[in-house]
Amino acid sequence: DKVVGLVHAIVRERPFYQPTSEGVILDIYLLPLYRRRGVGEYLLRETSEALRAKGAGVVIAEFPAQNEIASRFYAKRGFRPITARHARSLYDPPATLRRAAGSSSDGASPDGRGRSGPPVSATRQGEGGLG
Repeated sequence: DKVVGLVHAIVRERPFYQPTSEGVILDIYLLPLYRRRGVGEYLLRETSEALRAKGAGVVIAEFPAQNEIASRFYAKRGFRPITARHARSLYDPPATLRRAAGSSSDGASPDGRGRSGPPVSATRQGEGGLG
């Protein structure tokens, strides 16, 4: 037997929403050679059943917004965008402050701790029925 993929998923409580528990797929990965062979579908189905058995009433898939492969994979299986999450680095000032301070325009603005880089953003996507 050979490992050709993995899934990292959790059940998260949401006390102010119905259903009160959601299954969250944080990572699903297949070696490229094994894609488009039904393995991803199998992993998603088995993971969804395991999350349901642990009390989840909905499944959320989280992945970077620019991951077009994941977006198409989940969309074909009935998932749709439900919310957006935005993030930024805690080590760099926002881009407007870097420009105002006369920093380089390439986004590499060390913060005195040896860390640098531009702000980042991410999108959370998943399945409907969260009301």
